[in-house]
Formats: sequence, C-alpha cells, structure tokens
Amino acid sequence: MVERELVEGIKGVGEIAAKGAKRTFGISKKALGIGLSKRTKLIVIFVLIALLVACYFLFLFRQSCNTQDCFLESLWKCKRIDYTSVTNDTWRYSILGQTLTDCKVEVEAVKIGSQPDLAKYFEGKKMTCYVPKATVFMPESKIEYCHGLLKEEIQDQVIRKMHLYIVENLGQIQEIPKVV
Repeated sequence: MVERELVEGIKGVGEIAAKGAKRTFGISKKALGIGLSKRTKLIVIFVLIALLVACYFLFLFRQSCNTQDCFLESLWKCKRIDYTSVTNDTWRYSILGQTLTDCKVEVEAVKIGSQPDLAKYFEGKKMTCYVPKATVFMPESKIEYCHGLLKEEIQDQVIRKMHLYIVENLGQIQEIPKVV
C-alpha cells in the first residue's frame, strides 16, 4: 500500500512539473509569437523589411555628383551626396547631413599631384567640415569650419612654410616702431 501511494505521488509530481514547463509565466502566446497565423507572420516580416529598407535610404544612401556645380547645389540644399573632384589634386567630398545650423561635409585628400612633396602628408587624411547653411564654398577653402587630421596637416604645413620664410628673410625683417 505504501509503495502504491509513493508511485502515485511521484506521478503527481511529474504531472505538475510537465504543466509548469508549458507555462508562459504571464506572457501571452501572441506576445511570444506562438499561435500567430501565417498571414500575420508574413505581414510582420514584410513590415520589418520595409523598415530596414527605409532606414538604409534615410541614413546610409548617398547619390553621386559628377560636377562641381552639382556638388555646390547639393551643399546649398544640404542634400546627401558624394562628389570626387579630379584635377591635379583629387578630393572626395561626402555631404553627410545637417545639424540645426550647419551642413556636415567630410573631405578627404585622395591624391595630391600639384605638390608631390606634400602628398605624403595629405593623402588619405580626412576632415569634417560644418558649413553654415545657405552658404556655398568648397569646404577646404575655409578650414576654420573644419576639424580632423587633414586640417591639422594643412596647418602644420602652413606653419612650416611660414617658419622657413621667416628664417630665410630674417635680415630683411625690420623692427616695427612702438606707438605710444
């Protein structure tokens, strides 16, 4: 008799454990995605794919410009584009978007052919420029709006050239009289 009660007790514990495994701990089956129809699942998948595509076009995709006029027009509107200027020097511009007052532009010196001695300092370096909205100029022409490694190298080279000029012309520089 004792054995029978013990076996039935063990069966009861097993049934309770089995029921507990099927519990969802207060979370509905719909929230878990269990029991949704195929149609509902397809709609959810379609909406997720549509959101991913929309995010790509809103945040990552940039059109290309082939002319400087196209770039400057896009800069005026602060429209996301990529532009590569190829002359003696090759510069790559990417309009990244806008802030409240500025248009954010990334500038990269791809190839410097006009001054080969400076190429090793500039090539491959980038700077980010914040061009005020409703203004149009090539970002590297006003580096006070920029920051980054390329700007630092440009400033270093300007300082080196100024230092060299001063040293070469030291005898010609006269003291400026003080005005009291």
